[in-house]
Amino acid sequence: MNIPVNARKTVVRCILSPVSLAANSQWSLDSFQTAFYLHLRILWGIIEVTDIPEPPDVDTLETFGQRFQDVDEVIETRNIHVHVPAANNAMLERMKKLRGDPSSASKNAKQAARISDVVLGYFFALLTLFKLRRFNPDFRQSPSSTYNLAHRLIAIDTWRQALAAGAYDSMGANKALIDDFLLWIRCADHFIHFYIFHIYEREQKYPGITVEIQERANRRGRQQRLARGRVEWLKTAQYPKRVLDLIGNIDGTSDDE
Repeated sequence: MNIPVNARKTVVRCILSPVSLAANSQWSLDSFQTAFYLHLRILWGIIEVTDIPEPPDVDTLETFGQRFQDVDEVIETRNIHVHVPAANNAMLERMKKLRGDPSSASKNAKQAARISDVVLGYFFALLTLFKLRRFNPDFRQSPSSTYNLAHRLIAIDTWRQALAAGAYDSMGANKALIDDFLLWIRCADHFIHFYIFHIYEREQKYPGITVEIQERANRRGRQQRLARGRVEWLKTAQYPKRVLDLIGNIDGTSDDE
């Protein structure tokens, strides 16, 4: 099978419009992005920031291509609303394991573990409507290809269902914007075809660099916390500012003391 490789179009960054912001003055952009991007990670099976997505296999692309010739057929299928049994998806089992692992230090994993089986079942069952075994956008195709547009629809429909069910209430996700389709489209395209694509592309060029960067960031974070703690103690002890500036420099702080 010849996989179409179209010129990748510029993807607009996810930015809340003044109209969307006016919908609820308490809305937090950070909370919105965190919840929506976690939702996409759950769908994709890339919960951790170091997880790298794999391209869809040829069999998946052929099966999808035989069923859907254009976007109209995708939308028609989406609007059927046929009852679909919960998919036997590996991610559902992974979420169950996360719930039973209180020792996990991953913020994403802890948040994902709060999503109920019913909501997760809907996520993965919807994939079967589109002849997909898993959520797996294809970076080798244009974001506007029929295959990738089907994934965008799945992302937005499952997100709206999750919002309505209160799946992300604990993260401050606001239901006031549940029908802002343009917003969801922009944010889905940004996360999938800009943010994750950049990580994927970098990993292909430099295997292992994503883990290396995250380990470096974790080490830097430990150094910052240690430096702040030392500075607070020195302030209490009334040390002069020059000492605070010296000790507060994280480049002179180890991360294991």
